[in-house]
Amino acid sequence: MRYHYSFLRMFIVALFVCNSTAQIKSLFTAQMPLITMQGCIDGSLLIASDKGFVIREQCRPFRKKWYKDTHLAITCCDGRMYINSKQVKADSVTIDSINGLFYFQHTCYAGSLLLHCHNKHWYLTLYTAPAYCKRLALNNYNWLSHLSKNSKLQDNEHKQEREGEAQRAFNVRVLLDERHQFQEDWKISSQKGFWLIDPSQPSQKLKCTKREVLLRVADGSLYINSKKLLLSQLHIVPRDGHLSFNDKIYQGSFLVQQQDRSTLLINILNLEDYIFSVLRWESWPGWPLEVNKVFAIASRSYIIAMMREARNNKRSYHVKDTNIHQTYNGVHNAGYLKDAVEQTRGIFLAYDKQPIVAMFDSCCGGIIPAGIEGINFDKAPYLAREYACTYCKNCKIYNWQATYAITDLEHHIKKEISHVKKIKNIQISKKDPAGTVQEVAIKSVGSSISLSGKKLYSLLKEIKSFCFSVSKQPGSVIFHGRGYGHHLGLCQWGARQMVRDGWDYKRILQFYYPTTNFMKLY
Repeated sequence: MRYHYSFLRMFIVALFVCNSTAQIKSLFTAQMPLITMQGCIDGSLLIASDKGFVIREQCRPFRKKWYKDTHLAITCCDGRMYINSKQVKADSVTIDSINGLFYFQHTCYAGSLLLHCHNKHWYLTLYTAPAYCKRLALNNYNWLSHLSKNSKLQDNEHKQEREGEAQRAFNVRVLLDERHQFQEDWKISSQKGFWLIDPSQPSQKLKCTKREVLLRVADGSLYINSKKLLLSQLHIVPRDGHLSFNDKIYQGSFLVQQQDRSTLLINILNLEDYIFSVLRWESWPGWPLEVNKVFAIASRSYIIAMMREARNNKRSYHVKDTNIHQTYNGVHNAGYLKDAVEQTRGIFLAYDKQPIVAMFDSCCGGIIPAGIEGINFDKAPYLAREYACTYCKNCKIYNWQATYAITDLEHHIKKEISHVKKIKNIQISKKDPAGTVQEVAIKSVGSSISLSGKKLYSLLKEIKSFCFSVSKQPGSVIFHGRGYGHHLGLCQWGARQMVRDGWDYKRILQFYYPTTNFMKLY
């Protein structure tokens, strides 16, 4: 009994002497210095956990704070510690993962973390050794969880240093090509050659000094320069400079991946480089900086939302390189767009702390989007604008007209309905409250059919929007319409006029995407 009492007494003394949970744990577990940062005090540590965290202050170990965020961004600045941009008053905290596991620098660990900041130096100590290694999925969207609104740490002196690690977590995956069968090889070139890397073992890479490689898939196997690879995917990284494919030049690297019965060629590049490229094709030459800042933030918001969607759907790529998502054609020399990217770096629009699907078109035609039927505004209330844009009314594409010969109209409609013959009449049978066409009735010899406004829009390339009227003339059909695009989100020509009228990019974006706010990635 005395022995047990003595042991209990020693334990109680140790409990009060050790004024942190991590110190108590150190009596029973091994300690491993995970990282010590001396001098580089303005860097950021990114720590991830699937279920969130519990954080305790060292001086008050029995008071704890729960973090539902799956990621923590820890920063020390001027001797002060910040977690997800909120200052922590204590000099030392213990960090526990709710599920017992956390990720740090691409490795999974079990145990607790002790974070201690002293004399503008910080120390991160792990209690227990690594449980197992698990490389984080490239472009894991969960890194977005550490985003902060109106961060107080954006001082210019160390801004680039703090941003470096965070930016590397935001790489965009663009699908350049998808093949079911290979009639021709993929030809990829780079002036300085390549590194060929197995994504499952990235530390092992093969040097290729040739300026050009040929890839194809045959009999379910991947071949490079006619040599069979025992891989289902291959990472191609230029030794220096850029990559070329289909007469276009690309930044970043390529990922060749076999998926189901298809082979994908995916370009992986930095988010801001992607935005810079997209601006060249989604903006107009000569437009001022302020309107390009609007486009940069809208485009960035959209791609971040697509990254989240791809992760949730377990899709290998985020977007395609066509206007199905955003037009992307690789490297260009329109350097004047760089300022728009740099001055909005990391900024995006969010609703309920999530990036928005920032739709935009060339000209909205004055349509009030909230009246458009067939759109799930419950998921995207920021697109349900209840007032009209009147700023685009003087642009050339506000009004349009398209004329089709009856025979040409029949030819296009037969792609959808093969039995159409000799159209006698065509008229709009249904419009929604916004004035966009929902249904078109077509009367031909022996039949009467109906097409949705969207289907007719897809079949007839000269129809520029969903807001139009139609009239039949002898031998032809004439369409009169307003707007250029789908009438949702940002109106680009409207934004251009608003800049002329003195609006800045923030007011413009909040006009077109009501109920949203601005957030920053890094």
